[in-house]
Amino acid sequence: MSAATADFVANNGDTIQFTFTPQNNGFAYLAGASLTVEASGNFTALTVKNNQTSFKLPQNDSFVQVAIVDGPVPEKGTLSYTVNGGQSTELWSNRALSLMPGAFFGFGK
Repeated sequence: MSAATADFVANNGDTIQFTFTPQNNGFAYLAGASLTVEASGNFTALTVKNNQTSFKLPQNDSFVQVAIVDGPVPEKGTLSYTVNGGQSTELWSNRALSLMPGAFFGFGK
């Protein structure tokens, strides 16, 4: 992994916030998330509240795993992130949750 191939890149120590937005009138929700630092293998469970989770971006390679509970009928949703409360960037935009990847790779400069 490198900055060139990561899903999101920011400075080491920046606050990254992931937000899940379900489809209108949907039942799906962000149920869990974790952060893994690739170099050490250290794993941290992240707190999820109101379809959001946040963490400090570690240096170099890491990945965030997300667990989204889909509704009784397959739904769509959007997963986005912000860096230090800045502009939101979509990782997954209004697409079928059954096809969404479960991990997103970050790189801390």
